[in-house]
Amino acid sequence: TLAAYWFQQAAEQGYAPAQSQLGLIYQYAMGVEKDTAKALFWFGKASDQGDYIGIANIGVIYQNGDGVPRDAAEAARWDRKAAELGFAGGQLSLGWRYSDGEGVPKDPAIAFGWYL
Repeated sequence: TLAAYWFQQAAEQGYAPAQSQLGLIYQYAMGVEKDTAKALFWFGKASDQGDYIGIANIGVIYQNGDGVPRDAAEAARWDRKAAELGFAGGQLSLGWRYSDGEGVPKDPAIAFGWYL
């Protein structure tokens, strides 16, 4: 699609938000064929620059086992990176993980801290 083309152009220039968007385009097959490997590639490029959208979406891929083996601990590792950058979605996800013991030890006190 035209949108994918222009995001690709910006992503190749190193623009992290475009890299994250291109990852989403491949992850959710928005006008292109679904390609988890390409999604992870572009999310990884964005995450190398500290882009929390790229970081959080790597966690989503591992949590869902979307084209990779499902790995709650790996998903939690990426959620923590996003949470520590101040991304509310990552903080909420990490709180949920500590509430349920999903990929991390169950700990209601730590969960509460992330929920706050």
